[in-house]
Amino acid sequence: MTPRELEERLGYRWNESWLLLAALSHSSWCNEQVPKQTPNERLEFLGDSVLDLVSAEYLYVSMPTAREGALSQTRSKVVHTGALARRARELGLGDLLIVGKGADYLRDVESVLADTLEALIGAAYLDGGIAAARQVIHAAKLFEEVKVP
Repeated sequence: MTPRELEERLGYRWNESWLLLAALSHSSWCNEQVPKQTPNERLEFLGDSVLDLVSAEYLYVSMPTAREGALSQTRSKVVHTGALARRARELGLGDLLIVGKGADYLRDVESVLADTLEALIGAAYLDGGIAAARQVIHAAKLFEEVKVP
């Protein structure tokens, strides 16, 4: 798969393609570059927060009578590492992940896949705002992890 095919799957095309590539760049590769490149970890940090916000909004609207505890518990199922890694695998992010020499094994590490998906969400947010991030989150089918009445 190519980055362009990923964009087609997500229904979102990055205006700034470097953000998409940055989201797919693991530190194992970045540290080998001269000059050093910035790994996707900062985008992951941002994407994690954006995912929390979009998830909270989605559940708040979808579960109008649910109490805070139930909303939090349900959100944890969406943002859980295992759930994110499953969706990242389905999107083929492991194949697109840019890793260093001898680090191909990282392409199927659950935490790396989850982090990459969060970085992708952060990149979409920076590129197109909250609407772009929502598009990526919904296209990744993250809310299929939960049953909403």
